[in-house]
Amino acid sequence: VALAFWQYGRFGSLDRGKISRIISEVMLVVILAGGYFVSFYMMERRADAAEKTPFTMERVLANKDKNIISVIDFTADWCPNCKLVEKTVLEDERILRLFAREDIDFMIADITVTHPEAEALMHSMGSSSIPFLAIIPPGEGYKTPACLRDIYSVRNVIEGIVYAEKFIKKKKGK
Repeated sequence: VALAFWQYGRFGSLDRGKISRIISEVMLVVILAGGYFVSFYMMERRADAAEKTPFTMERVLANKDKNIISVIDFTADWCPNCKLVEKTVLEDERILRLFAREDIDFMIADITVTHPEAEALMHSMGSSSIPFLAIIPPGEGYKTPACLRDIYSVRNVIEGIVYAEKFIKKKKGK
């Protein structure tokens, strides 16, 4: 938007010629439309590579006992930072490969509308804002999750998974 209006102010002002103003007006529309497309269409597209299961506390508790890492993405449709993190971090190829593993269960806690169970868990982990990603190790690590708040990176998610892997009990003979 800023770029569109900058160019319009620079090349579309009344002291410019008629052709310059017309070209500037066309460029204003093109840049605004392009910005709209990138901001709202591209950011809304989601990769289907990672299964996105709705969050339930029962599932988290079951994963704890099944030696599975629970990853919970607390998000909402009205949250632009959530959409940014989803597009730039959670849909990154490295993260999608991690989340496709059998010992990682990726869940979505959508708080677009009130979700008391998800909000209670989020608050119990010391967070009251989104985006928020909880990486909950199985077994003994269950009570010490890795919590990623606000804007986080691919590296932060990978480090959280590496931390949680320390609590996975290796099967005998492997």
